[in-house]
Amino acid sequence: AQRAAKKSLIGESGDLDDLSTRDKNRLNMLPLRDTIYPYQMLFRRLCFKKRYIEYILTWEHYFLSFWITNICIVVGIICMFIPWGFVIRWVSRILVWVFLGPWMRLIQIYNLKSEEYLAENRGKIEEKTTQSEKQSEDDYIMSLQIKKEMNAKLVAMQKLSFG
Repeated sequence: AQRAAKKSLIGESGDLDDLSTRDKNRLNMLPLRDTIYPYQMLFRRLCFKKRYIEYILTWEHYFLSFWITNICIVVGIICMFIPWGFVIRWVSRILVWVFLGPWMRLIQIYNLKSEEYLAENRGKIEEKTTQSEKQSEDDYIMSLQIKKEMNAKLVAMQKLSFG
């Protein structure tokens, strides 16, 4: 009797190849799943992280909370004995030396050389730029003239074709 019940569940031929549970003709009830799912996973991770931090702060994870508290107390006591004025002064001096050091003089010399080159060759450079401006202006006028001629041809063809 049990064997017959199992056979009726499996089917007459005993074919187990098609075990899909989705009906391809059924309407999709989650049309926005593809767009919303990544955000759901992001919020899931954020919720887990928030919950973990909450457990630490409320001492539910007492072992980790204990060690974090002790480490913070030790670091605070050590920081009380650090001469912060001295440290800040020397860190700022080192930063200024690194970013505004003597090699900035080399950059200044390079910039002055390029300015001197510009001053010496200003006439040549201006002549080249005026020539290139004239050439680009001539090209622009030529392209306008070609467009105007093409438009006139188009109007003439339309009159010839359509009357």
